[in-house]
Amino acid sequence: MNRAEENVVKRAAEVIIKSNVNAACWFWFNQPILPMGSEKFKNHNKFAKFRGGR
Repeated sequence: MNRAEENVVKRAAEVIIKSNVNAACWFWFNQPILPMGSEKFKNHNKFAKFRGGR
């Protein structure tokens, strides 16, 4: 693989991982049965902001 292809693969992997994390957090946050959900979601948001994400 040349350098451009490597970058594309890396970016695709990052996007997939990020979207899976977001989906998992959204799912966890929307579980009314789990009182910890909102806390975890808040912590995730702090972490995402710290990393320069949303």
